[in-house]
Amino acid sequence: MVRRETHLKDKADVEKYLPDILGRALARIWIDNQFRDRFAAGPVETLAAYGVYLPRTISIDFVTVGTPRPQIVVYEQRFPGAPRRKLLYLRLSMVAGR
Repeated sequence: MVRRETHLKDKADVEKYLPDILGRALARIWIDNQFRDRFAAGPVETLAAYGVYLPRTISIDFVTVGTPRPQIVVYEQRFPGAPRRKLLYLRLSMVAGR
């Protein structure tokens, strides 16, 4: 997913770099069932296993229910007990052209 170990330090890093990283993860989810299952069970842990480390304030949901295509939703929770705030989401779209 990344060429070298990547530590995202804050919300700004997450918003700048994580969409590209998660785009690659989402594409892999479509073609690799084993990776999909691993990611679904623990998105943050799976990213860490591939060298991508997130701030503790960031959580990720892998959503498959109620949506026609799987999507990844990234949240920030500034401190324990605070409400989570959606930062971004990704959903793979297939577009054909001619």
